[in-house]
Amino acid sequence: MTCCFLPLLTLASQLVFLVHPVVPAQTSLQSVSHSVNTPQPADSAARFASGGSVRVTITFAAAPFSATTRLAPTLYNKTRVLNFEEDDSPRAIFTEVFPLFHGGTASNGQVLPGLRYTDGCGNARAYVGAVAINGRNTFNNSVWLDPGPEHDPSKLVWAEAQHLLNHGWDIENHSYLHTATKPAQQLAALDRLIANRLKEYKPAVHIVPTNFPGYPKAAFKAGYVAVSSASQGDNLPMVNPHNNNRVLLSSLPSPTTPFVFRRYNADVISGESSKAWLARLKDLSDALMASGSSASDVYVQRVFAHGINFNVLRDWMNYTQSIAKDRLWVTTLRELEEYRRVSKEVVKSESLSGKTLTVDLNYSRVGANIRFQNLTLLVDSPGAITNIRVTGADSSSYNAATKQVNVFHSNVRNIPLPVQLTNFTARRRGPNVQLNWSTATELNSNKFEVQRSFNGVDFELLSTVAAAGTTSMPRTYAFSDASALANTPLYYRLRQLDTDGASHYSHVALVTATPPVDIQLWVAPNPTQVSDGLMVTVAGGAGQQLQVELLDAQGRTVLSKAVQPSAAQQDFRLLLPESVKTGVYVLRVAGARKPLQARVVLTR
Repeated sequence: MTCCFLPLLTLASQLVFLVHPVVPAQTSLQSVSHSVNTPQPADSAARFASGGSVRVTITFAAAPFSATTRLAPTLYNKTRVLNFEEDDSPRAIFTEVFPLFHGGTASNGQVLPGLRYTDGCGNARAYVGAVAINGRNTFNNSVWLDPGPEHDPSKLVWAEAQHLLNHGWDIENHSYLHTATKPAQQLAALDRLIANRLKEYKPAVHIVPTNFPGYPKAAFKAGYVAVSSASQGDNLPMVNPHNNNRVLLSSLPSPTTPFVFRRYNADVISGESSKAWLARLKDLSDALMASGSSASDVYVQRVFAHGINFNVLRDWMNYTQSIAKDRLWVTTLRELEEYRRVSKEVVKSESLSGKTLTVDLNYSRVGANIRFQNLTLLVDSPGAITNIRVTGADSSSYNAATKQVNVFHSNVRNIPLPVQLTNFTARRRGPNVQLNWSTATELNSNKFEVQRSFNGVDFELLSTVAAAGTTSMPRTYAFSDASALANTPLYYRLRQLDTDGASHYSHVALVTATPPVDIQLWVAPNPTQVSDGLMVTVAGGAGQQLQVELLDAQGRTVLSKAVQPSAAQQDFRLLLPESVKTGVYVLRVAGARKPLQARVVLTR
């Protein structure tokens, strides 16, 4: 079975960096290497844009007899590839797997060094993985990753998913409802949800829920670059014989031909001990890393789980790294398939003149949703290389001794926001919440929408504030929320609209609840006539939502009214129904730190 909503064991399973984050190499290489232009992460204004070109200029010590380049079969020219993913949005992918791969402290307090391979040019790269997420919980219709009272604590929240994306991991579409009905609509619905929650991120890999038909073909029709399943292929070619056998990369169909990756299930087998479980996974790594018919053969293995004991996962991955000897590329299915597709679609031209080989890479034919356009070039020439220069790329690295060049080029462009927001804060000021924000520059800005939420997910419009239009001077703005409740946390954000209709969101600012304070209550005059109503004075309840109730001698509610004092001491007149009889009543106020009540005598 490809997937189901299973309880986790001890542990349940790219907008990304423009290139993978570079980590200082743990060992030095006996070669000449170089790395330049490490970019910053793309911000929320990033947009997809195809095209662009890169030039690689290679200088030799002397004019070579011949010099050409070829594209390596994988990024970094690795001969083994491992994909690891977890299904069904487990939080343990963030609390356990991420620190295991990148280094850090796991939820059990264990400090982990991280797992690395090199890029062939002296730079260490962290292992990355993927998590397949679902949309809504069919039991209560809540969004799986939305924080709040209905959130399952074993599942990710959006902020954790964004953190994974920011570090080169992938978020995969696993269907909106995890049911068999309407695959195309479920794919599209989850795509929209992910785009809304994760800064317009567009998934490119679909994981078929359970073995439901219709999903593979729907995903390819929607433009996905890859589909993976344990058993369902919609009669498309399926690769990998559903066991621990590796796949020869050159045997895969063309990257533009729809096919379905089968994958190895790393979940524990019923009755299997941890020792046997670990031995089974080690056998899988032994099979992947075993020699092939040729030293240049490249093999791929895909592994997935719903939950895997942390000690088993740690020992398996450490064992895998120990036998890999820097031959292994641990990456996502998205990056692997995008590398294959870019290798096919990029147009490479080159010319040799004297001591200089010039290579041009044209990306105009590469698809619009291909996130990583990274390539590795191998230089074929007997000549000694003295220098390599790369222009037009986001960054690059090279090894002159092994004649390898890594070109990191992304179709994600950093388009400056029309409004450069430099500050946005929300703080309580007495009974109100004061919002302040400032901008460094503005270009064709129209207005700001001030939005508020009680759960951090569903926002409502409070007010609009006119923007400056176009200015190169800093501007400051303010808004006071006079309807803020004191005894509940509140979330605020800005939606900035441009004159062309485009919009952008600020970060979300949280204002915590004000602790309840002691409130005093008076009723005067007392006794009072029914026709005059009750004059109630509340002191110390400014900004708090209170409920005033009048109870008769039998404890029945005669009158109930919500009030929210806006001053330190405030009077309220409560009109009474004509049907109220004379007698002794109790006036009670709920919502304060302690219940308040007063004895009231009503007359005619």
